[in-house]
Parts: sequence; structure tokens; C-alpha cells
Amino acid sequence: MRNKTCRSLFLSLLIAGLTVTPCYAATTQSKISDAQSKKQQTQDDLKEAQSRISSLEAKKDDLQAYLTELDSQLSDLADNLSDLQEKSDAKQSELEELKTELEAAKDRQNEQYESMKLRIQYMYEKSNDSYISMLLESKNLTEFLSTAENIMQITKYDRGMLAAYKETQQEIEEKEANVEKEQSAIEALQQESLEKQNEIADLMKGTNSQIEAYTSEISNEENSAQDLLAKVNAQEAEIDKLIKQQKDEEAAAELAKQKAAAQAKAAEEAKKQAAEAERAAQAKAAEEAKKQAAEAERAAQAKAAEAQQSASQSSASSSTQQTTESSASTNTNTTVTETPSQEETVEDTSSSTTEDTNDSSSSSGDSSSSSQGTYLGKFTITGYCNCSQCGGQGLTASGTVPTAGRTVAMNGIPFGTKLLINGVVYTVEDRGVPYGHVDVYYDTHSQALGNGRYYADVYQLN
Repeated sequence: MRNKTCRSLFLSLLIAGLTVTPCYAATTQSKISDAQSKKQQTQDDLKEAQSRISSLEAKKDDLQAYLTELDSQLSDLADNLSDLQEKSDAKQSELEELKTELEAAKDRQNEQYESMKLRIQYMYEKSNDSYISMLLESKNLTEFLSTAENIMQITKYDRGMLAAYKETQQEIEEKEANVEKEQSAIEALQQESLEKQNEIADLMKGTNSQIEAYTSEISNEENSAQDLLAKVNAQEAEIDKLIKQQKDEEAAAELAKQKAAAQAKAAEEAKKQAAEAERAAQAKAAEEAKKQAAEAERAAQAKAAEAQQSASQSSASSSTQQTTESSASTNTNTTVTETPSQEETVEDTSSSTTEDTNDSSSSSGDSSSSSQGTYLGKFTITGYCNCSQCGGQGLTASGTVPTAGRTVAMNGIPFGTKLLINGVVYTVEDRGVPYGHVDVYYDTHSQALGNGRYYADVYQLN
């Protein structure tokens, strides 16, 4: 009865434990799903922020290109303005020279004018008599002709000088007008160039303001992106932590299941042994009772024979015979009464044996688990190598050189942790996959793909 009560209590606790464990697992899975949803939302926000940064960068680059073009235009205008200034200075020098020439011509004009005015005054005062007197006073024809020629040459010279004066004055006035016109045109171009420079300077100022505004927005978006990236990393770490918790719970549930199965098997074996012991005790008790009954029967038959042979004896002998029969009956009852005591002894021994068997089974199960390390759970196993397709970086995240048969990658567990997978001991030296997913390093890409994707029990040895 006591063994039955213990077995019932143990089965009840086992069923309760197996029922509660999925509840914990479901709660952890719910937390993981919620964390993954939040991480996805943060990643979407991060993508939007990066998209805005790219758009702002493109606009900023366009403005930078436009600013470079404006700067080139401004440089060209500055060069053009410098050329115009040089031309203006040259024209100014030319104008100064023309003005100097004009002043000299005016001085010559004044001298010629004064000379002509004296001759005209002399001619007016002397009239034509002087020329006639000069001709008449000639001593001979040759002198007369020479005097006449001189008079003609003087008149011609005066007319030529007057014409040259007028021509020089006109030429100087035309040059002066042209130079002033060119000077005005150059000044107009200079003014236009200055206005264009001011316009471009204003455009550059506005463009610089827009670039600064975009730069500020880009900086703000980059800060926001950094915050989102940090948030994503924190959420990923939280997810790894929850996945590890889930795997630990699954491993604990699996161990509890295995231990419960072992204990149930041990209890069943103990039950069988107890039943066999009980049946053996009952059979032994029945055999002993049978022997005692046979002996009692033989004794009764012997006494009956003696009674028949002693029929002639006295009544005292008859009383003695009755007393003997009564004593034999009492001995038989005493023997039957002792039998249940033997059964109880056998049952207690069986119970003790069962309990010892359960303890031994439990100790054996614990010893088996300890020899393989801490059971982490049934993990996903894949392979990778150091090629570009697998994202190889030369060294591992821990700074070691990856080695086939030793190096594995997994988040959520310290570097240097020893893992037992299918009888092979690996060392965690790299990252890149979440907790619960072990990426085994291989020398070649074909080897990494050749092992495929499978599931295996993983044990932690340190």
C-alpha cells in the first residue's frame, strides 16, 4: 500500500512537471516573437533613416556640384574682369596719350593760328601793294619769277598747314571719341561682370546655406541611425538571451523527461521485482503450509492408528489422546498465523529493494549527464568557410585563425566555450549566427555546403 501511494505521488509530480514546462516554453517563445517584432520595426526605421540619409547626401552632392560650377563661373568672371580691367587701363593710357597729342596739336594750332593771324594782318594792312611792290622792285625777270614763286609757296604752305591742322584736329577728335566709346563699353562690361559676380556670390551664399542645412539634417539622421543601430544590437542581444533561455528550458525539459522516463522504468522494474518477490513469498508460504498440513495429517493418522490399537486401554489413555490431538491442532494454527508475518517481511524487503533500485537508477542517470557536460538542447548545425560568399574576414571575431574541426560560430555564449557535438569537441571562436544555431568552420566552401543543414544535441563542457 505504501509503495502504491509513493508511485502515484511520483507520477502526479511527473505529469505536473511535464505540463508546466511547455507553459514556460510558450511564454519564452512569446517573448522572443515580441522581441523579434520590435527588432524588425527598429530595422525598418533604420532603413528609412538610411534612405533619408542617402537622399540628403544625393541632394548635398548635387548642390556641391552646382557650387563647384558657380565657383568656376565666378573664377571665369574674375578672370574676365581682370582682362577688362587691363583693357580699360590700356585704353585709359591710350586716351591719356591722345589727350597729350591733342594738347600738343592744339598748341601747334595756336602757334599756326598766331602766325597766320600775323600774316593775314600784315596782308590786310599792306593789301596787295606789297606783293606788287616786291614784283616791281625785282631787278630782272629771274628775280621777279623767284619772288612770285616764293609768294605762291608761302600761300600754299599756309593753306597746307591750315588743312593739316584741321585734319589732325579731326583725327584726334575721332580717336578721342572712339577711345571714350570703348572706355564706356569696357566700363559697362565691368559693371555687368560685377553684377554677375554679385549674383553668383548670392547664389553661392544661398547654396552654401542649403548645403549647411542638408549637412545638419544628415548629421541628425546619422545620429538617429546610430541610435537605431545601437537599439537593433541591444534587441538582437536580448533575442539571443531569450533564445538561450528557451534552449535551456528545452534542455531542462528534455533532461527532466529523460530522468522521469528512467525513474518510471526503474519504478516499473521495482514493481516487477516486488511482484515477483511477493509471488515467490506466497508460493513459499503455501509450500510451507502444505508441508505443515501434510505433517499434521500424518501425525493425525498415526495418532488415529494408535487410538484404534489402544481401544482397550483405560479412559486416562483416551484423555491423553484427546489432549495430544488438541496440541497438534494448536501447532497447526500457530504455523498458519506465522505465514503472513513472513509475507510482510518479504514485502518490506521488496520495498527496500525497489527504493534502492530507484536511487541507483537516478544516480546512474545523473552520472551519464555529467559525463557529457551540460546539455544545451537540440541546435541547428550548418557550415561556413573563409570565402567571400560566406563573409570570411581572415580572422575570427575573437581574433584567432579559424581551424577546421575546432572553430565554430554562435552568439550568446562566451569565446572559448567548449561544445560537444556528435562526439566532436569544438571551441566557440566566432560570431554571426544567433544562439541555438551553430556554424561549423570548414576549409573549403564545398565541404561547408556538403554537410548541409541538420539538428544535433549540443553539450557544454566548460
